[in-house]
Amino acid sequence: MKRAAYLIFALAFVLTLFLAARITHAQSVPTIISHQGRLLNSSNQPVTSNVSVEFKIYDALTGGTQVWTETQSITPDSLGFYETFLGGVTALPSSLPNPSYLQITVQSETLSPRLQFGVVPFAQKAGMATDLNCPGCVETSDIANSAVTSDKAALMLLHSEANTSSAPPAGVHQEDIQFTVPASNVPRYALVVASTTLNINSGCAAIYFKLDGNLLSTAERTECILGVNSLPLNYRISIPGDGTSHTIKLVLWSQTGFISFGLRSIEAIVVAQ
Repeated sequence: MKRAAYLIFALAFVLTLFLAARITHAQSVPTIISHQGRLLNSSNQPVTSNVSVEFKIYDALTGGTQVWTETQSITPDSLGFYETFLGGVTALPSSLPNPSYLQITVQSETLSPRLQFGVVPFAQKAGMATDLNCPGCVETSDIANSAVTSDKAALMLLHSEANTSSAPPAGVHQEDIQFTVPASNVPRYALVVASTTLNINSGCAAIYFKLDGNLLSTAERTECILGVNSLPLNYRISIPGDGTSHTIKLVLWSQTGFISFGLRSIEAIVVAQ
């Protein structure tokens, strides 16, 4: 029964794979990759209990050579959604095949098919677009004005960054970089990924998200190791479909005031619920 349940779940994997990471140059691979998904059981109900998940990257859809693997303990939320970082347990290799294929095994049951992705994150220009030669392809003049609205769009990509240092006062939740999700009458999810470099001289540092000025206390990542570190955070934020725009901010926190935050970025994929 267990085996059958997870084979059916493989067909019900809804969100598949979203990638959001920064890279230093065009051919490099990020040290971590943000991955979000949803687990459903054979009755199409959310899986909410802790499960062991093994991630593997291959150079082919079937067979091929395994180039990376790690195992994580994951607890989805009440709807079965989970968020994690690939490379958080075992470092990613310095280069990955392009395309690469992610194989996911839940509680010893391998899901099929593997999920294809490229090494270039969503915030960068797709390499294939540079070489596109497509006479007769759809042009702007072929699309009627207002034919595609934000409510009908499959996804939206948002991004903000800062490269000047910031040192918040001790104990203060200091608002930082932000972006605005345009108004819509359709409820959406923002799959948000943030990262920062930081130099800790004493105490602990943390980063959070705010939605419209409200601190999301469960969207938090803390670091207490002295010296120069990097701190990532990802979270799924529910965006109301109330016809107004909504602002998502990165929030910095320092326990002692002797912590400097360096390069910071916040990026999101916005999709309909």
